Amino acid sequence: MMIYLVVFSISCLLFAIGEKKYKFCFVLGLILPTLLATMRADTVGVDVHVYVTPTYEHAKSANDISQFIMFNKSDLMTKDLEFGFIFISYLAANFFGGLWGLFFVYQLIMMLCIYYSIVEFSKLNLLHSESDCSIKIWHGMYVYYMLFYNVSLMMIRQSLACSLVLLGVILFVNKKNIKSIICIVLAISFHSTALIAIPMIAMYILLKEKGQIIQKIILFIGVIVFILGGQGYWIVLNILNNFITIPGRYMSYAYMFLQGNDINLAWVYMITISVITVYRLYQKYKTLINRYMLFLTFWSVFLFPLSIASANAGRIEYYFMYFLVLSIPMMTKAFKNVYCKDKRASVYMILLFGLIYWLGTIGLNDYTGTADYEFAFFQ
Repeated sequence: MMIYLVVFSISCLLFAIGEKKYKFCFVLGLILPTLLATMRADTVGVDVHVYVTPTYEHAKSANDISQFIMFNKSDLMTKDLEFGFIFISYLAANFFGGLWGLFFVYQLIMMLCIYYSIVEFSKLNLLHSESDCSIKIWHGMYVYYMLFYNVSLMMIRQSLACSLVLLGVILFVNKKNIKSIICIVLAISFHSTALIAIPMIAMYILLKEKGQIIQKIILFIGVIVFILGGQGYWIVLNILNNFITIPGRYMSYAYMFLQGNDINLAWVYMITISVITVYRLYQKYKTLINRYMLFLTFWSVFLFPLSIASANAGRIEYYFMYFLVLSIPMMTKAFKNVYCKDKRASVYMILLFGLIYWLGTIGLNDYTGTADYEFAFFQ
């Protein structure tokens, strides 16, 4: 388990060095966690044998991509996988020739998306004022490592989609619309739930109008979602199903809602800290991006009852929580006047926040099946 903390620490140190002087350290900082994911045994991550290994086996057995698609469609474990995921898996399997190649490609895409999301977010305000959005890259990467890295070794498809949606939304906010569309289309091709990016972007467009009525309507809809919880899921899906074909598993009660889900205290902790941070920041600097981040955080709260009703349906909340990679590092501005023994405490707050979450979820309750890391070549 300690190997994660060691790699995270070295990677963050390399990012910090890269920000100060040596830019090539950024590459090293990205490669280390990518290699850690690449070299893992196929027992690390509970979802690996669910759909990744079967997809790889189909790629090895197929003579061409059409036969590969046929193999996937005839296998219960892989028949509902989105095209983008199976296509990138096919390319990786044939280019690298091993399961490790799939792990490498998946993780590299995620790492690059997170890295460029942080870079693009820091460009949103170039006035070099206290109200800008600049955050240190190592702060953002640290939050990603502590909150989402281990999950990305398990929940691969949605982690790819969440990373691409995060980058796509920030690119849209930064007026890079073509790149944004490409990211979001790719995200949907990896996991269809990435369609949530569309209302996310719509919310930003509406908030640009600065109308109090619009803000109240968005909050009102959120409160309704909060009250309805699991029931609201069926209302929305049945409406959408009249316009687009919803995959059968998302319309199946047995798949989505048969088993309830306990209150996730780790999520409560994470969401609470994010609300406090972003709200405090917005009170100081009432900029559009701070307002948008605040509303995204509120929607993490509104969707929480859905995550209690169903672990599967609750995964939609991950897309909103990924923005913590950007909001939590803003503690350096939200709490810049907080001192501990004559030293600014905000950086220590970021470090403590992430460490507590990681130890509580991976260290004490390894729901990802990744804590017991094992190298593939030691099997």
